[in-house]
Amino acid sequence: MKYETDEYCPLTEINKTSLRNLISSQLEQFEELVHEKLKKSDIRDLHSNHLTGFHKSNFKFWESNKTLVKKIVIDGNKLDPKKIKPILLEVTTEYPERVRAFRLAKFNWSVPPSNGFGRRMRFLVWDKHHDSLIGVIGLTDPVFNLKVRDEYINWSADDRKQRLVSVLDAFMLGAVPPYSHILGGKLVASLLNSTQISDVFQEKYKNTTGVISQISKKPKLAAITTTSVLGRSSVYNRLKLDGNLILHHIGYTSGFGHFQFTQNIFDELKTLVIAHDIDKKAGFDFGNGPNWKIRVIREGLKILGLKQAHVKHGIKRGVYYCPHFENSENFLNGKDSKLKNKITRTTSALSQLAMERWMLPRSQRDQSYKEFRVDNWLKSVEAKIRSSNAVR
Repeated sequence: MKYETDEYCPLTEINKTSLRNLISSQLEQFEELVHEKLKKSDIRDLHSNHLTGFHKSNFKFWESNKTLVKKIVIDGNKLDPKKIKPILLEVTTEYPERVRAFRLAKFNWSVPPSNGFGRRMRFLVWDKHHDSLIGVIGLTDPVFNLKVRDEYINWSADDRKQRLVSVLDAFMLGAVPPYSHILGGKLVASLLNSTQISDVFQEKYKNTTGVISQISKKPKLAAITTTSVLGRSSVYNRLKLDGNLILHHIGYTSGFGHFQFTQNIFDELKTLVIAHDIDKKAGFDFGNGPNWKIRVIREGLKILGLKQAHVKHGIKRGVYYCPHFENSENFLNGKDSKLKNKITRTTSALSQLAMERWMLPRSQRDQSYKEFRVDNWLKSVEAKIRSSNAVR
């Protein structure tokens, strides 16, 4: 068999044995830590390898762009909660500083979010008055199979194939300090229901062709889903404004994923799979299955004689659903031919309601947000990055 590049030469049996032993050892250690009564701190600890990999792969970006943090993040003692004025700024390549700001926000997360895949819409939630970053919203194509979502919508496989194009998933959603200290995360999550997001979606994807179906479509955004890596979310739960529920908690994922495999192991498995069958290289793109990383890992484990069941890590994420129309579910499952009665609101209206309900009362009860300093946050991130890069 001929191989395209040296990168994909077959692994020797010795190398396969070494990889098999390494994976078995790491998974055994991981599985010993998983139990039914995991605390949120335990889940964060289980993602430590994932966080280390994120810091390593983004080290150069951080070094080149960390000075921007002082321009976009505000000290807590300079924040006047009564004067906060949130707006949504779309992140596009036309505005390089927005792109950099969005990426820098990822360093605030203890469990690093994904980069999304397929269609992507990104927004900065910006405080116009203080000229500083409140938080970020990152939207992407949803996974094709998600049992709890599919049961909630009650659509057939054909309905899903036809109308999944009208759904997005929030892969990155949250506030940065000092706004996070006064429940700014609830404001950011509420903005999933913003008419501005619907309008940007409509303009950007009005002539879309489905990646999976290859059918020309003119989608409207019917709903947005998101998941909480730490299970049931205190930020997303009971997210209600003016009597209207923004996010519906619809259940939990089944606990499948790939974060328990380090990036280095994934790269080794990918090389192994391609070396075993070079034709599979062409299939390692979105559009050839719901989650290509899991497919690569399953195939690699099979070649190594390891159980494919290892892709089930057992950590269940809370799943949340944000409809944009009164009949979103009936449109998605085919009962209604058209979307009716939009229930989104303006960014300004949602922001005002969120500030009055959550942020202003919290800032009055707890003024610890004033103690936040950008310099201290930078030092904290620097320490984590140094620690991660010291790990081999």
